[in-house]
Amino acid sequence: MKRILLATAVCAAAAQISSAQFYPGVASDPNKINWQLLTSGVKSRIKTAGIAEITTGGDFERYWVRLTGQDARTAPKGVDWVRNKVLAITLGERETGGFSVFVRSIERGSGNATVVTATEKTPMPGQYVAKGATAPFVLVRVDRHPGNFLLNWSQPVENGNVLFPPNYGGGYNNGYDYGNNDGNPPSLLDDGAEEIWWRGLDEGSNCRVQGQSFTVVENADQMRKVYTKLFGRFTPQNESYADRMNWQREKLVVVTLGQRNSGGYGINVRGVFTNPNGRTVVKATETAPKRGQLRTMEMSSPYVILRVDARATQIQLDLGLPR
Repeated sequence: MKRILLATAVCAAAAQISSAQFYPGVASDPNKINWQLLTSGVKSRIKTAGIAEITTGGDFERYWVRLTGQDARTAPKGVDWVRNKVLAITLGERETGGFSVFVRSIERGSGNATVVTATEKTPMPGQYVAKGATAPFVLVRVDRHPGNFLLNWSQPVENGNVLFPPNYGGGYNNGYDYGNNDGNPPSLLDDGAEEIWWRGLDEGSNCRVQGQSFTVVENADQMRKVYTKLFGRFTPQNESYADRMNWQREKLVVVTLGQRNSGGYGINVRGVFTNPNGRTVVKATETAPKRGQLRTMEMSSPYVILRVDARATQIQLDLGLPR
């Protein structure tokens, strides 16, 4: 089993840092509910929009079969059913590929309600999309707590532009064991490594970069160049976001997986950690389609864009490949 290690030296003159120095971001908001992306896809068998709450491992396996048509044993792992539950959001059927759904926020509402805000992402003009109907879905792991989950659809993100960043899988360590438990070689994480603040900004399966890459973006000019390379353009919406981003407090990390011969591939970010020596490690795993999984047979080029604390230095990518 191989592990690909890509590194870039960032702000080499900056002082070494510990996780205690990183600002907590929205994690400090008492109304926010801790959550993390579990998996997502575009081939749901559930053709209507909605939300489902799953509270046991057995129910999750049965729901997974209903959602994907796959064997129950292929259902994602890593849910502590004593501490967590799973929310499934389905977008409904769309005529082509290029559509996806992501969760923006999960917050306590009035009374006993918890509001899950989700957004549809649509293809960019001229973007190549797979032919044939799709039905996007996303599964997230959330803290187990009493209350009714209500689904709130925000305005669709048109033309493939994420105007406000979704919080998929960000925050502090939510119980992920980053030891060598996935069959990969030893991790880049040292003893004493702790997770730092990060948030997901965007992810997708179609970008123009056909090789594997890892890029740190520290200002608006760099963002323009990277987005143009990824998508062939930098839209007015992207420009607006770049201008509003606080580059003194955060930077972007862009990872591309390279071209794959079908859909079903992606990048699962496990966390962003700081070692005691000040080096920052983005720990991620390539996800591949399961045997027999329904997927588009068109070429794909997965990518993910993260927001991380601007004081992160000597950033490295620790990317484990699937078996």
